[in-house]
Amino acid sequence: MAAGSPEAVCDFCEGDQVLIEIEHRHDMALWVYVLDFGLTDNVTLLYPGPGAHELLEPDILLRLGEREREEMELCFPSDFDFGGDGLPERSRGFGFIKLFMTTHATDFDCLRTDTSWPETHRIGRGSLAKLLAMGRPVEAIRIEGEDWLAVTRGYELRWGG
Repeated sequence: MAAGSPEAVCDFCEGDQVLIEIEHRHDMALWVYVLDFGLTDNVTLLYPGPGAHELLEPDILLRLGEREREEMELCFPSDFDFGGDGLPERSRGFGFIKLFMTTHATDFDCLRTDTSWPETHRIGRGSLAKLLAMGRPVEAIRIEGEDWLAVTRGYELRWGG
């Protein structure tokens, strides 16, 4: 997805392949997490895999969706409401991808809606993860000694080509 203003919307058609590039220019290693807030308000952790944590070293370009069997093909979910007359050729949906880079490993699994969790599931030890679990707006609280950044890119998915 190309860089641009936070309000930028990338335009895709169903079946398009997506490549996400993350260029790390900070002087320290950072933890990277990419979430998809999809067309039906479901939240999917795109990177790293569930339960994993990936530290990205400075001056590294991370390319997601490039390797074989890691391709990201866009499609309408089976529960997508095509609305009105129900004709897919007239439909489009909107979602967004959110990149988080943090100074501490954080468990974003608590946000996922693409799975159900046992009651024993525990939130990660990082302060950002604790804020996510409390359900409070993270902008309202400052965490000393821990820092994070979020970048959002919207997308529009259209039926067909």
